Amino acid sequence: MIASISPRPVLLYHCETDRTTDASHSRRLFAAAKEPKGLWIAPCDQHERIWNALPQETDARTVAFFRKNF
Repeated sequence: MIASISPRPVLLYHCETDRTTDASHSRRLFAAAKEPKGLWIAPCDQHERIWNALPQETDARTVAFFRKNF
């Protein structure tokens, strides 16, 4: 299904050592998505806490993606 939302941009974030869902899930989604797309496998370990673990980098990556694609 992710390929069908193109040309809408897709940005995926995932924690590298996620204890809930393996990062391979986001890698597969990214591979299936069409451009424009982005993926960041971040050095964190909690599925839903990427913004708490790395707030400045997460903000910067999000803003950059939006500026580039919207």
